[in-house]
Amino acid sequence: MYSHSSPSRYTKLTCQVLYYESIITKLDNYKHDKIIGTDQKFDYINIDQHKNTEDLFDTFITNGFLLTITKPTRIPYTSTTLIDNIYVSTKFQPHVHSAILTVDISDHLPHTFKQKQTKNN
Repeated sequence: MYSHSSPSRYTKLTCQVLYYESIITKLDNYKHDKIIGTDQKFDYINIDQHKNTEDLFDTFITNGFLLTITKPTRIPYTSTTLIDNIYVSTKFQPHVHSAILTVDISDHLPHTFKQKQTKNN
């Protein structure tokens, strides 16, 4: 007998953390600068209340990535969340500028990323 049961939200998010880990592992084979843009289901504002969010954050930091967005990126009527992000490899960090645009076209705020070009001597 087949019983279809959909995975719990916790299980889905655990799988997403594992998916991000696999992508980061594959990217580690390349020695180029790395930029990862996400629309993730992990809210960094509530990182201390959610194990999967903490695990995702640790995964990026452990693998040499820093997040560039630190303010809410989604603002519906009753709450705010920080679920959209741009991660950069740590060697990028001194040359990065990111911003969130406050426009009323969606509850997700667009964000930008700019890398300052450096000359190789």
